[in-house]
Amino acid sequence: MNAAEFEKGKAASRDEKGEQVSIEGNPADGKGGGVISREGTMTIGDAGALPPPGWMPPYPGARPVGNVARRGVDGESGMHSFLTSDPLDRVLSRYQARLEGAGFKVERAGAEGQGGVAGSLTAQHPAEARSVSISAVGAEGGRR
Repeated sequence: MNAAEFEKGKAASRDEKGEQVSIEGNPADGKGGGVISREGTMTIGDAGALPPPGWMPPYPGARPVGNVARRGVDGESGMHSFLTSDPLDRVLSRYQARLEGAGFKVERAGAEGQGGVAGSLTAQHPAEARSVSISAVGAEGGRR
């Protein structure tokens, strides 16, 4: 590992097959980083540094708070977290309807509805090798 590159937020190593795996981050701004290999990339970052993929519509009026995206030879996946004042059931129902309308198979879980404190859904598109997880968590003062 090169010390100068490490100080810049970069590190590289070889896996058991001798193939390079790189880890990159940006310590100056703290906006995230990722892992890069022959198999694909995984990126972790704040909402500004890593917007959701174009096929995943943002929730109206929501404030994104963090994302993870993975692109590999077998497809892409991601996790999108956000804050909104809307009830959990409205948020998850909107995403469920949009994703099902786009051909995704959706599974929903959590304590939703009146007074619900957390909910989530996961969706996979069988023909396009795409998946997404959406989490909704109740917060203080009724904000979600």
